[in-house]
Amino acid sequence: MYDLYIYQISALIEITKFAHERLEEAKEKHLPTEEDLNPNTRFVDNRVINALANNKDYILKSSQLKINWRDEQDVFRQIFQEIKESKSYQEYMNAPECTWEDDLKMVINIFKKRLITNEMLQNYFEEKYIFWSDDFYLVALWVAKTVKSIPQDASDLYELPRLYENEDIQEDSEKFVTTLFRQSIIHSKEFEGTIAAKTPNWEIERIALLDIIIIKMALVELMNFPLIPIKVTINEFIEISKDFSSDKSHIFINGLLDKLVVEYKMSGKIVKKGRGLVE
Repeated sequence: MYDLYIYQISALIEITKFAHERLEEAKEKHLPTEEDLNPNTRFVDNRVINALANNKDYILKSSQLKINWRDEQDVFRQIFQEIKESKSYQEYMNAPECTWEDDLKMVINIFKKRLITNEMLQNYFEEKYIFWSDDFYLVALWVAKTVKSIPQDASDLYELPRLYENEDIQEDSEKFVTTLFRQSIIHSKEFEGTIAAKTPNWEIERIALLDIIIIKMALVELMNFPLIPIKVTINEFIEISKDFSSDKSHIFINGLLDKLVVEYKMSGKIVKKGRGLVE
C-alpha cells in the first residue's frame, strides 16, 4: 500500500513534468509563435505540485522504488489532453490571480477526476502488482488527504505521512481495522433495516451503496470503540463520504447519523468511557 501511495504521488507529479516538456518542445519549433516562446506556465509552476516534487522525503522514497514513467508517456499524454480541454483548467489558467488555494483546488480536481479515473493508468498499476487494484481507491484517499494537508510554507524537509504514524501502535491499528470490517459484515442486515426505518421516503435500494457502507462502518465504530469520541467518528466518516461519494452524500450521512446517535445513546447501544467522552 505504501509503495502504491508513492507511485500515485509520482503520477500526479509526472503530469506537470509532461506539460513542462511540451512547453520546452514548443520553444524549439522551426517557427515558434509568441505563445510558444512566452507560454502560460501557471500549470507547470503549480506550488502544491512543486512542494511535493521537491520534498526530500518523497524524492528518497520514489528513488528507492526506482519509479520511471518513460514507457508510459501515452498515458500522460491522454490525461494532459483531457485536462487541457476541461473547463476548470481553462478557468484556472486564465484567472487574473492565482492563490495557493487555487493551486490546491486544481491539483485535487486533476487527481480525482482525471488521474485515478484513467483506465490506462489503472491497468498499469494492476499489471505492476495485481493486488494494488484492491487498494487503489483507498490509497487515492490517502494521497488526497496528503495533498490537502501540505502547509503553504512547507519546507522540502516536510515529512510525508507513514503507513503507521507510530510503529508501536501497529498491532492496535490492525486490530481496529479488522474489528471494523468484521462487525460491519456481521451487522450488515441489521443496519440496513435501521437505515430503511429512518428513511421511510426512500427505498433502501435507492440509497447509494457507498453511503450505506459508510453508515454501517460509522455505526460499528460508534458502538464498538468506547474511547473514540462520537464527534470524531462522525467527522471522519463525513470526510470519507466527501472524497468517495456524491456531492450531497455527506449531508445525508450526517443527518442520519445524528438521529441514530440520539436513539442509540438512549437505548444504551452507544456507551463512551473516559474523561471528556461521556455525553
